[in-house]
Amino acid sequence: MNIVTFINSWKGNSWAKSLANKDQTPVFWTKDTTKNNDTMDKAYLAYSSKFPGVSVRLAYDEVDSVDDVVAAWKKFLKANANAPVVHLWTQGTIDGNGPDKMAQLLRNSK
Repeated sequence: MNIVTFINSWKGNSWAKSLANKDQTPVFWTKDTTKNNDTMDKAYLAYSSKFPGVSVRLAYDEVDSVDDVVAAWKKFLKANANAPVVHLWTQGTIDGNGPDKMAQLLRNSK
């Protein structure tokens, strides 16, 4: 499995584009809050309703620690074990770990 990592920006990608192209590349997306008040969140909700279970949006206000994020990442990898490519897109900060550090921690916890 090839893990393509994106720090802060999901460059070259969008939920709207993935929805229009019926692209079902699994994506694990971390962010600070569950607030659905911007275009990206609204597009994600549309995508996830069309392709349920393909991608995960994990907001740090939904978990207690980095360990919870790692556990969710491992579950995501297991669920997508047969996917040739997955995207890891990190945003936000949890327990002092920003997007760069979280990407490193997740990639090293496979």
